[in-house]
Amino acid sequence: MYVAAESGSVYSFHLPNLADYARLTSAGRDEREPPITWRFGANAPVRVAPMVAGDDIFLTPDHGGLIRLNRVTGDQIWQSPTADRYLAANPKFVYAADRMGRLLVLDRVRGTVLSTLDLSAFVLGTTNDHTDRVVLAANDGTVIAMHDRAYPVPLNVHAPPPIPTRPPDVVPAEAKPAEDKSTDEGKKTTEDNKTPPAGDKKDQ
Repeated sequence: MYVAAESGSVYSFHLPNLADYARLTSAGRDEREPPITWRFGANAPVRVAPMVAGDDIFLTPDHGGLIRLNRVTGDQIWQSPTADRYLAANPKFVYAADRMGRLLVLDRVRGTVLSTLDLSAFVLGTTNDHTDRVVLAANDGTVIAMHDRAYPVPLNVHAPPPIPTRPPDVVPAEAKPAEDKSTDEGKKTTEDNKTPPAGDKKDQ
């Protein structure tokens, strides 16, 4: 989980540890610091929730442009002072908007602006943290979705973990060891051949 604060700090929490921390703290048995995996200082208030796209996190601090962080370490990879709002991303490009309403296409590796497009008529740009599609809307009700031609099928940039098809401790039927029938038959033969006790013999 990633949390931004108006102080400019962005925190990464490990959810399982955070749940244990909350439970123990509510019971008055834990006075440790919260389980923070990393902390990043943006040097400006961050009022927009961090956006996760694959292995990256994108921040837009006040008047600080667009910042790309490493999702695992929290290290800054680049900062684009021209971009003002994150829109979407794919493996090659990051799409953002500037203060003039123009669409910016940034190189994902370096953060440099590769091209711009005047889309000021589309006053609403939706932040897409699920796929690589850029979704824009105008006041007349027009909605458009754009993508790079190299990716005709939407890319899921924030896929949830896969759901297991069966519990991990369940052994499939085909994997269960076969019963040894010969052993059972041998036991049965042995039991049949046993001589009954003298008391159970019938009178001749």
